[in-house]
Amino acid sequence: MKKISRADIDSYPSRYRASLINCLSGPKAPVLIGTKGKYGSNIALFNSVFHLGANPPLVGMVSRPHTVPRHTLEHILATKEWTVNHVQDTILRQAHQSSAKYDTSEYDAVGLTEEYSHIASAPYVKESNYKFMCTYVNHYPVVENDTIIVIGTIKEVIVPADSINEHGELIFDSSCLSSIGLNNYYKLSHSDRIPYAQP
Repeated sequence: MKKISRADIDSYPSRYRASLINCLSGPKAPVLIGTKGKYGSNIALFNSVFHLGANPPLVGMVSRPHTVPRHTLEHILATKEWTVNHVQDTILRQAHQSSAKYDTSEYDAVGLTEEYSHIASAPYVKESNYKFMCTYVNHYPVVENDTIIVIGTIKEVIVPADSINEHGELIFDSSCLSSIGLNNYYKLSHSDRIPYAQP
């Protein structure tokens, strides 16, 4: 076993330190956030979307500090809507490439397709099989590191018809991925289903 002290962490080169700390919280879902606004159609790769509650249906996401143009954040704050599109192995390369800086739509730049619902102007990613639409509720600056937590309520869900079981649980197929850190991706494998814990 390797024990790493806070002094060790502080002494690491910045990129090494960022990679290590990004990995510590374990696997997360890589998703493409779809928005549309003054910068045109935009997708951005995030792995910081999290469940907040089911009634009302709320999710949160963490945006990096707004010290440079953040097209996704600026579109969300202006239009109050965005889509969350899960990344499958069939679109992994395009999804990862969307994190590069482009002067044009990331959809066009990486070869993914905009798809629209009649209820909103934010685009989905057509190639994603598991996706949902959010509308803005609030945002909170995190004073400790200048990141921003954005809260949304779920307005629409689009998933394969056979992917929800009799308990209301969403079953992700084997093409869906998880990510650790900034550039490592893993395939999902169902281990078990354990009944709700009772004393």
